[in-house]
Amino acid sequence: LSGNRIRKLSKNMFINFENLTELYLSENKIKILDSSLFQYLKKLKILHLNSNFLKKIEKNAFQGLENLEILYLFTNQIIHIELGSLDNLKHLKWLQLYQNK
Repeated sequence: LSGNRIRKLSKNMFINFENLTELYLSENKIKILDSSLFQYLKKLKILHLNSNFLKKIEKNAFQGLENLEILYLFTNQIIHIELGSLDNLKHLKWLQLYQNK
């Protein structure tokens, strides 16, 4: 899904993708990650959200991603990451945040 000019992600758009292990959402125009957006992606290991227009990471933005190991958030416009927003990412090994505000 990278490079498709996606602006908004629907809350239940990943409901039938419970076996997905890697998701490319980079190089789009995403500004907001709705709460519980990724709740059905329990097996996801790698999430690419780099090169979007994200400004803030809400507390429940990554709810459901307990098995996530790699998270790419670089080259966005992030100015604030809410306290506790990464708490449920117990298996996170790699986080890239460079080129943000």
